[in-house]
Amino acid sequence: MTRVVVRTTALVALVLIAGCSNKPATVSGKVTLAGKGPLTGGNITFTPTAAPDKARTVSIQGDGTYKALDLPRGECKVSIETASLKGLGGGAAATESMAGMGGGGATKYVPIDAKFAKPETSGLTVNIDKEEVTFDTEVTPAK
Repeated sequence: MTRVVVRTTALVALVLIAGCSNKPATVSGKVTLAGKGPLTGGNITFTPTAAPDKARTVSIQGDGTYKALDLPRGECKVSIETASLKGLGGGAAATESMAGMGGGGATKYVPIDAKFAKPETSGLTVNIDKEEVTFDTEVTPAK
């Protein structure tokens, strides 16, 4: 009887632990431009290797920070693009496009190496293994 109770308790504990590990996670951090300081805008995308259809894209703020919510656990490929800001010029339109999103200041188009725009070529990955993960990274300017 004691063995049955111990085994049942152990099984319940494993189920609870497994259930907790499936909770969505938050990844936040800062993107910098090599030798220049924070990347002042663009988007960062997290693409789970086990479920590419669950990719999540968030805006990079004017101070280089971002926060992605509700990401699945596991390894993600990371891509970063700034081309969506091209033509905004860092003026009022760029600032307004990010208004109310938290983080700081004006955003402007800064060209970065094209390899960062695709998860297959960026070379960036993060393992989301807990509820809150910090992922800071650096990109290089376009040549």
